Amino acid sequence: MSVMRSLFALCIVAGCYAPSIPANVPCATVASGPRCPGDQVCVNEVCVEPGSPSGDAAVAIDAPIDGSPFSDLDGDGIPDSIDKCPTIPDPMQYDEDGDNVGDACDPCPMFAENVDSDGDGVGDACDPHPNIPGDHRVLFVGFNDPSEIAGWLTQGTWTISGGEASVTVAADERAFLAPPITPDINCTVSAGVTPTVLVGNLPRGIGVTDPSDDAQGIECELLVNANDANHRYGLVNLGTGNVFASNPLDWNLDTPYALTLTRTDRIFDCSVRDPLGVIVTQTDNQDISLATQTIAIRTRSISGKFAWMMFVDSP
Repeated sequence: MSVMRSLFALCIVAGCYAPSIPANVPCATVASGPRCPGDQVCVNEVCVEPGSPSGDAAVAIDAPIDGSPFSDLDGDGIPDSIDKCPTIPDPMQYDEDGDNVGDACDPCPMFAENVDSDGDGVGDACDPHPNIPGDHRVLFVGFNDPSEIAGWLTQGTWTISGGEASVTVAADERAFLAPPITPDINCTVSAGVTPTVLVGNLPRGIGVTDPSDDAQGIECELLVNANDANHRYGLVNLGTGNVFASNPLDWNLDTPYALTLTRTDRIFDCSVRDPLGVIVTQTDNQDISLATQTIAIRTRSISGKFAWMMFVDSP
């Protein structure tokens, strides 16, 4: 007992020894888990105490919500601290509009406008009914990799590279890309379109189609009208080539445009957003009934590029 009292007294007087964890050691190389001992964090590949200076400058260190710098809530291999969609798996981190919100969770992936007034998950700039909830994003493709169009119906020779789907057509040749989606009577299909070369004879057009089996359907397109050979935009009957409705639009080659075709039962609305964000609209009333219906990006006698494609279903 006297020995125990002596040891206790010694600890009181001199303080018991507890080994300290050295700082400024290289971070461990591990696939997951802590890279530094204790509560130290890895900054510039060196283990330091939280809030302490590292290297030549003081570094402010903010721990993630759960206290771990390696948290990965969605399990996609990207740490939450740098994940552009921390709750939705998106290992490729595609970000079409460059707003640091990944395409997988961005309410409007192609425009850096993320306001969602009706709270239905589709941003106002992409929402056909921005103040009425119920719209649902079914598809967004940024054409970053050929695997994104696996299983699609195709016509023509398409190249997926650099975030674009490109196609070169010969005179009077048609080309299309159609995802395996059967559209409802209330829906919206849109695409980023850049016409590059005019070829062949009139009529010429490039745009988005719903519904379509390539022989029939309605397309919202940039076009060169057979009647006046001027640049226009509007709604075209793919079966007959007739233009339902069109307006003049001084669109240019090698210039990107956003085309949107909104279908509400038998009412079709074609809108074009130019590089400055100006939106022009053309509406018509048509009745198209097809045995096989798809949506598509499509061109005839115009070579071009498509930066993205989006499909929204509406109630």
